[in-house]
Amino acid sequence: MDLAVDTEPHKWFTLNLENILIKREGATEILMMNVPIEKIVKERLFTHVFQPIHIVHTGEITGYESLIRCEYFSSPTALFQEADKKGLLFELDCASMLEAMRVYKFHYRNELIYPRLSVNILPSTLLNPSFKSFLEEAIVDVQFPMNRMVFEINEAEAIPHLETLNDSIHDLKSIGALVALDDLGKGQSSIRSVIELEPNIIKLDRYFGKDLSKHARKQHFLKSLVYFLARDHIVLEGIESEEDLECARKIGVHFGQGYYLGKPHSVEKCESFPLNFLP
Repeated sequence: MDLAVDTEPHKWFTLNLENILIKREGATEILMMNVPIEKIVKERLFTHVFQPIHIVHTGEITGYESLIRCEYFSSPTALFQEADKKGLLFELDCASMLEAMRVYKFHYRNELIYPRLSVNILPSTLLNPSFKSFLEEAIVDVQFPMNRMVFEINEAEAIPHLETLNDSIHDLKSIGALVALDDLGKGQSSIRSVIELEPNIIKLDRYFGKDLSKHARKQHFLKSLVYFLARDHIVLEGIESEEDLECARKIGVHFGQGYYLGKPHSVEKCESFPLNFLP
């Protein structure tokens, strides 16, 4: 929308703010179009950025996590909250996964081997009766090999029945996909979920990676977790300095993610070369 103002002194202009939202970033206010969530989901008015996941000891990239972005909302959380209000949480979650798969597969269309793609998925989506048919259609539509997929279970919402969710996780594993439990130590994530759901990968909340080298208690906790879970199953998020990376190496953490290792970027910047992959 062109918001240019006629500067002639004898003219007036009227700006209709009915469809405009104002987002504040620090001291800056940015005008945002108030686009209905129904339109955003239907027309896929969102994009994805991709953040690399590294092998801590070698620095090699083992995969990328897709992160949704929408210019009409100040954050992914706000976007999903609006979808939840309108009863479109499942539709948005599936649309986001499908679009991430499409752009990622297109980027690697000439590659026989490429890094695994990690997509976030809500427990309610995984438990939805329509999810199985959605995934079957997506696999055919995109021709995305499931052995290159990691489904990160986002426990921002509570899991009412771990046993039922475990059945759905087993179905994903049976078609070759890996399953990760995201943000352990935040929200609903718990050690019980790790034990009951038996994920292939556990991603620790960025709280544990940030300033790791300065906090002895975080280090002791990570050492215990590495011993309990085996290092090959842990991804430490929030690594933002060389000191924290080196500390993670000494503790025995195998995989890392964070701004120091690589910021989220467009799919065009995802690297293409032979890699060591997650187990």
